[in-house]
Amino acid sequence: MKKQFINLSADLQASTAEDRWIFKGYASVFGSENDRGFSIAPGAFSDVIQSGAIPSMFFNHDRLGVPVGRWLSLAEDDKGLKVEGELSKRVSQSSDIHGALLDGLITGMSIGIVYDPEDMKETDGKYSLHRVAELPEISLVTLPSDPEARVAEVLSADEIDEAIGRIQSVRDFDGFLRDAAGLSRRQAKRLVASVKTALTAEIERDARDQRNAAAFKRLNDAISNL
Repeated sequence: MKKQFINLSADLQASTAEDRWIFKGYASVFGSENDRGFSIAPGAFSDVIQSGAIPSMFFNHDRLGVPVGRWLSLAEDDKGLKVEGELSKRVSQSSDIHGALLDGLITGMSIGIVYDPEDMKETDGKYSLHRVAELPEISLVTLPSDPEARVAEVLSADEIDEAIGRIQSVRDFDGFLRDAAGLSRRQAKRLVASVKTALTAEIERDARDQRNAAAFKRLNDAISNL
């Protein structure tokens, strides 16, 4: 079985914590065509995730260099391969990378994958990969090859607090969930709908409690006047 190793760029949506250099994002975005002429289909990473293998973290695919951190989690959602990583404070290059993330100078993530050409499917002239056999590494990169790759805000803890303070409407909340929390549009809308349902139920429950309290007070007053 012939396998190929390629590098694909994706979407970095990162936030950083002050005490630990942690960031989150999408190492691969489903349906986004890369400069190799194909996209990755939903579910393609399921075997890799189930295997428990953790890819290495490099900067610009420098596999001969020292890893700059480690990946804490990998998971698929309806948008793509969502990852969480932590830069090592003991690696000198990581400090530069952390600063570049905060300043928006690093613009993406890129994956190195091994796949079987038989898992590449063609539909209406478009190619998509339906299974990734191995995921040896995920790199932070300065020049992503995916033309649709974009960088969302890289937020510090203080900036996240400021973003929360600017939420004045449901639309603002929806935008915060997608930009800062890294949720897809569908996930953000589902969460907003769930929050609205929960708040409505809470308001109705409070109203019932108030009506019951008022009725009890009237009854108590009537008994006292007997």
